[in-house]
Amino acid sequence: MNILVNGTCNSRGPETWPYYLNKELDSTLVNLSVAGAGNAYIHETTISELARRTYDLVLIMWGESTHTGLRVNNIDNYYDSENTSKYQSSVNDWPGKIVYPINDQDYVDKNWILNAGYRSNKNDSVGKFFKQYHQAVGFAQILETDIIRQISLQGFLKSIGQPYVFLYGRPYTKFKRFEHLYQLIDWNCFYQAETLLQIASKNNNQLIGHDNKFPNSAGQKIYAQLLSQYVLKTFKNRQI
Repeated sequence: MNILVNGTCNSRGPETWPYYLNKELDSTLVNLSVAGAGNAYIHETTISELARRTYDLVLIMWGESTHTGLRVNNIDNYYDSENTSKYQSSVNDWPGKIVYPINDQDYVDKNWILNAGYRSNKNDSVGKFFKQYHQAVGFAQILETDIIRQISLQGFLKSIGQPYVFLYGRPYTKFKRFEHLYQLIDWNCFYQAETLLQIASKNNNQLIGHDNKFPNSAGQKIYAQLLSQYVLKTFKNRQI
């Protein structure tokens, strides 16, 4: 089984759920997730990747709308910042990771700047850009656009007959002012059992990671085991 994963920081790096899931399902994995990525990155790079290569299953871990990003013309103009997909991709390999016959980081679009630096009050080139950006674009506009991106990606995946599952790192909050958009989403295609955040809080927070939010490696492994059971049950009658 060939699996494509896309998401943010909680879906990348060793000892995170995609790599435990990969072992559970005995699959091959391409992971486009980068730390700090927003849903614009997830939406656009998923479609772009599926236009080039085929996968048996696509797993999308949507990020929080406090994070966003933009594709730029020349990423080298932002060489001083760690908050780019080029830099974040460069730290997504580690000893023991399978990089042959292909390294999935070669598939990552390197031309994205990410607003995580701005949110951390960094004064580098990306932070300065998003300081201006967020004077014009607020959270409400980003949130609404992110919901539309979910609708859009879901429609695209269905149109090409692509098996997929949508995921959230934390319980998803619905806002009444966007009810007309939520009605367009097929919620049957979401994994809505325990989220990463809920697993982290189990056993008196013994599964919580160093960031005091998402699970440690043991919690990530539990999430992967639960997700693998869901995948096998959901797609048992399909060739994946």
